[in-house]
Amino acid sequence: AGAEGSLKAFSVVCGSFASKTNAEALQGNLVSEGYNAIVVQNASTGMYRVVCASFDDRQKAAEARAQFKAEHPGNADFQKAWLLYNK
Repeated sequence: AGAEGSLKAFSVVCGSFASKTNAEALQGNLVSEGYNAIVVQNASTGMYRVVCASFDDRQKAAEARAQFKAEHPGNADFQKAWLLYNK
């Protein structure tokens, strides 16, 4: 599990869970698909976010999010992937 500090400015979040076990299961699935997925905990909410990509450039992050959605057309949860701004 990576810490928030390992994230770049813009990250694609493809899942958020109260359970670390569930977050790590999704992370494992994404890693097996070739993603460099990490789990980060939101300190204020305690939720575990699964990040499938992280970039310094907002446009690249937005493109990665669009590509991620396009690669998983049948997964309703993945269609909700969003960008996290790491200030």
